[in-house]
Amino acid sequence: LKENQSSFFYNCVSSYAEGLGISTHRYFSLLYIFELASHKGHEYPELKAFIPGCLSLFYQENENNHHLRLLDFPLVNDVKNKPRIYHWNFSGKPSLLHFGFEGMAPLFFQGVHQGGFSFSLHHKPGEQFLFEGHSIFHIFFDSLFNSLSLEDFKKAIRNQKSISKWGIILGDEKGEVLEFDCEGHSLHKKVYDLQNHGPFIFSNIPLKHGHSYSSDHLISISHLREMKAKIITEAFLKKE
Repeated sequence: LKENQSSFFYNCVSSYAEGLGISTHRYFSLLYIFELASHKGHEYPELKAFIPGCLSLFYQENENNHHLRLLDFPLVNDVKNKPRIYHWNFSGKPSLLHFGFEGMAPLFFQGVHQGGFSFSLHHKPGEQFLFEGHSIFHIFFDSLFNSLSLEDFKKAIRNQKSISKWGIILGDEKGEVLEFDCEGHSLHKKVYDLQNHGPFIFSNIPLKHGHSYSSDHLISISHLREMKAKIITEAFLKKE
């Protein structure tokens, strides 16, 4: 697995790793563990801790749009006492604010973009492992920083090659919610209207998928988690 050493992402990770006192190669090894876990974590229990099996909730309240994230994957137990809010502000680039953990500043799981939209990253069970592809963290990072708006991001995410399968969920201030599934050379998209059809709950269910015991098992669990989250959400909104 190789990284483009001239990319904005590589340069930022290199500087960040230097600040942590570790080599750039060692930091990228962490990224590849996430990719391997995304592809094989549902088959190998020792990798499951790295799968971000989380929920995203979109709802409207008092004409305001909300994007909440439930971080419930096993790794949270190790880092929950060291949460961080990271603010990225570079000359000539849009600013980003995202929630993360100590030592994981370049890994975007949940945040907001200066262009007026929120974003989140979700693991999805897939069939491919593309060795010549890029880490989803690389793709996500560069696409966000190369975009001034949600429309720019839609263009930036096209023709990307991801190592394994991941989902990207975005929501804008007008109530448009977008779901992208990235796997290898493939990109699938679905658009949702929050204003007329929300709320929406997203987990780890892919837009398109094959059938295997491991992926079907994960999808069935995700359906149950979504059902529970829907019940809680409806009770919360009625209370409000």
